[in-house]
Amino acid sequence: MNAEDRKELLMSVIIKSLETMSPERAVKRHLSYDPVSNTLEVAGEKEVLEEGQKVWIIGVGKAAVNMAGEAGRILGGRLEEGMVIAPEKPDSKLKRIQVLKGSHPIPDKESLSSTYELLQFTKSIPENAPVLCLISGGASALLSMPVDQIEIGELGSLHQLLLDSGMDIHEMNTVRKVVSKVKAGGLLRYLEHTRLYDLVISDVPGDKLGSIGSGPTTYEEKQYENAFQLLKRFDLWNQVPHSVRTVIARGMYEPKEESEPEPVYHSSVIISSAGKLAEHIAENLNGRDIEAEVIHPAYNDSIENVAKMIVDKLQSHREIQLSTNGDSQGDSKQMSYRALVFYGESSVNVTGDGKGGRNQELALRVAIQINGEIPVTFASIGTDGIDGPTDAAGAIVDETMISKAIELELEPESFLKNNDSYSFFDKAGGHIKTGPTGNNLMDLQVLLVG
Repeated sequence: MNAEDRKELLMSVIIKSLETMSPERAVKRHLSYDPVSNTLEVAGEKEVLEEGQKVWIIGVGKAAVNMAGEAGRILGGRLEEGMVIAPEKPDSKLKRIQVLKGSHPIPDKESLSSTYELLQFTKSIPENAPVLCLISGGASALLSMPVDQIEIGELGSLHQLLLDSGMDIHEMNTVRKVVSKVKAGGLLRYLEHTRLYDLVISDVPGDKLGSIGSGPTTYEEKQYENAFQLLKRFDLWNQVPHSVRTVIARGMYEPKEESEPEPVYHSSVIISSAGKLAEHIAENLNGRDIEAEVIHPAYNDSIENVAKMIVDKLQSHREIQLSTNGDSQGDSKQMSYRALVFYGESSVNVTGDGKGGRNQELALRVAIQINGEIPVTFASIGTDGIDGPTDAAGAIVDETMISKAIELELEPESFLKNNDSYSFFDKAGGHIKTGPTGNNLMDLQVLLVG
């Protein structure tokens, strides 16, 4: 295969797998309703509904609309009402499900007002009613209600500082939780009168329920001391708003005991994740006579370390490939194709004023290191179709990318230093633009060698 064929193959496999692992299909695999026996089944848990009893839906996240639409279709007339918060409102209306808009990745007044409406909506749900709670990535910003001392603009400033700091997702969430009324199980306090079923799509390394959307329905004691230490370690303590420092200081020195919220019934299940997507991509590639391997577990590291890890894996597999072919000088056309599939979330310490996202930056970093090497194609993509504050999902590169860029009088290292990967690919080519996919399963990379 030439370079263009390799790119076409990888993009075809990635897009097809994203469709197969769509939120709609994930919900369909875990939710059913039998109108004959009046049986609702959620992730293996069965409940026989009483005559005339209805089901309610709430949700928040990038996949909330898609998840709610499929759940409503399955429930049919058994659905009473629903309300979800998403980054965008759909073109068509969902039957009996209201969609509110929130801001992502930085919470703002829109996120706050939508959160308030959702909390008011929970008060209309009858006692002991079954509720489907649909959670996916992006909920940390979309579902936002700061504690009383903090204004929403100050919360937005905090989120921006955290995103630019280089903290990993678990560290960021430790801080986010201590300044929120609805994270760390806070939403549960509005649902204690219900029978609650959480269907969750994971977008975090480790698939921990408490980290997905900052765990709105997963109770956890707030870790004020840890939040303080993190802000100090990343040199943010003196940069965050004064109100945030006040809340954390009071939490450390004047702790309040809170009882754990207890709904009438509560179950949580992860219905889709990046690990499952990666396995599906590997199976698809294997079906095309390409030896594919998924690199487990999900990475959770700085973008510099992730790029190094990927290139190191490339070199080790290159040695295996040469050994398998028995000739270190062999014709690459005779070599078998190998693929490595990675998934996870990298952190970027933003020091420049350029435009980009972590997938585009990762692709640029890898491109620089594979320049002029063996035939290799590398794709890095945000599974939600959005990479940072850009219209790109990521980028795809090969061993010729950097040499071609230099011919165009571009200096890749300069773009990298300025965190301006978007501008680099805009000029050199290589952008992946899918538009919003309705999915959100962390970041995904596929490396095709040979």
